[in-house]
Amino acid sequence: MPIEQETASMIVKHVSPISIFWKAVRLARKKLPPYPNERGRKGYPLPARIGILIYLTLYHLTPERGYREMKALEIYRKLGLKQMPSVKSIYRWRRNLSPIVHKLIRETFYIAYRHLGLRELTVIPDGSGIKKGRGTQYYEWRLETFRKRREKKEEKEK
Repeated sequence: MPIEQETASMIVKHVSPISIFWKAVRLARKKLPPYPNERGRKGYPLPARIGILIYLTLYHLTPERGYREMKALEIYRKLGLKQMPSVKSIYRWRRNLSPIVHKLIRETFYIAYRHLGLRELTVIPDGSGIKKGRGTQYYEWRLETFRKRREKKEEKEK
C-alpha cells in the first residue's frame, strides 16, 4: 500500500514523511536562506530552527503538540541541539520563518518527484468546502469582498 503525504497541495507517493523531513533538513543546511539573527540568544542555528518547523508542517502539529512529540522522540538531538527550544520560541520562529519553510518543503517535493521519475505534478483539489464559521479570517474576507463586487456589478447592469 503506497504511503501518501499531502502538504502545500502536493502529494508524494511511496515516500514517508520522515524521509521528506530529513531531505528538507539537508536542503536547509546546504542552502541557508538570508536571515538576520540579530535579536536574542544565539543558541539555536538556523537549519535546526527550520528543521523543527518543517517537522511541525509535515505532520500538521501545533507547537505545543510538536514540542511534546519532538521531545519524546529526541528529534532535537538529531538536529544537533542540546535542549529542546521552548514552545514560545517555536511560535516566534513559525511567525518569522514560515515563508522560508514552505519554500524549502515545496523544493523538497519537487526533488522527490524528480527522483521518482514523474514528469508532471498531479494536483488533486479538495471539493469538500469550508463552512464559513470554521474558515480563516482571510477566507471570510475574500467571501465578503467577492459578494460586494457581485452586488456592485449587478447594480451597474440594472
